[in-house]
Amino acid sequence: MKKVLLLLLITILIIGCSEQINYNENVESTETSETTIETEETNVKEVKEESIPPGSPAFFYRTVLSDEAHRLPVSVQYTNNEGGGYATNIRWETTGKGVIRYIPVAEKFDVMSTTSSTSYSKSSIKPFTMNGKLFSITSRSTVTSIYELNPKTAETITHTSVQANNVVIVGDYAYYRKKIGTDLYGKRTGGGQLMRQSLNGGIAEEVLSYEDKSNKGVLYGVGDILVTLAYDIETDTYSVRSHDNNGNVKKTIISGIPRTEFTTTVAGDDALYRVVKMSNKIFQIHRFPLEGESTAMAEVELDNTEKGIAIDAEDGKVMIATYGDNSKVNDVSLYSIDRGNVEQLEIESFGSSSAYDYQFMFLD
Repeated sequence: MKKVLLLLLITILIIGCSEQINYNENVESTETSETTIETEETNVKEVKEESIPPGSPAFFYRTVLSDEAHRLPVSVQYTNNEGGGYATNIRWETTGKGVIRYIPVAEKFDVMSTTSSTSYSKSSIKPFTMNGKLFSITSRSTVTSIYELNPKTAETITHTSVQANNVVIVGDYAYYRKKIGTDLYGKRTGGGQLMRQSLNGGIAEEVLSYEDKSNKGVLYGVGDILVTLAYDIETDTYSVRSHDNNGNVKKTIISGIPRTEFTTTVAGDDALYRVVKMSNKIFQIHRFPLEGESTAMAEVELDNTEKGIAIDAEDGKVMIATYGDNSKVNDVSLYSIDRGNVEQLEIESFGSSSAYDYQFMFLD
């Protein structure tokens, strides 16, 4: 079991050391069409809404459905207006992938959305939570489909598709960059513009040109605010910047962040979070809020069976999940940002096909 050491009073002035960082500063690889592209709908399975105590945490992850078949429903009951109905069996295909919802208090696993790959058309799927909303994001070829789902019933609320593989959700919009085209000598011939599209569909619009100084860095959505993590080659440091709805830089939240080895960067509803690897078994969680001081808020020490940690932030709490072999989570804690305490949760082991795709939220 991991040990979580609270670092409540540490303001981030210098982070880490001089090891090589793995930030991906490349402009996102996307196609250049500005029109909405319709793709096949994700096969959304209806989830029966049950009586679950308000405020219960729910965890979402992606997996190959056949790997979780022993936990998933084996039949669905259909009823009609006259009270009759029938049941149909479910067979979870080995080619199927899905987003799973796990509610520890109910000891329940449900399929929220699915997709499948073929020999000629590969697809991927992942969950995303922000501001009490649940999204299922499916990518096939150069098209990404974004579904907002009811977190209790899995019903689709909104849907849009964009010509991009790397998309961030900011409020009611999706932001991405067009694919950069190059000639035989590697010289840019076009693309790289910052695009914005409504989650309700419609046509994407260009908000920043490629040359605009605000159009730099890795994109993140922190609540309703667009945020970038930008690298300065002259100082060899990073800065966190907030932007307006049109992509223009409004404020530099923190600058002078040295390059350091890390595992992942995560957007919460009020801050950007970064996991810094201090050693093979010790990780620090750094928080960069939109307002206030940036801090190293906690340090996590793993035991011999744990390989790494995954985090997500929602509604004033930070999920700290530790995983072992095959990215299976065996331990989850919730860190309270306001109170500075840690709540250990009782869970069944659960797992994703990727250590970075664990998301959580509190159900109303």
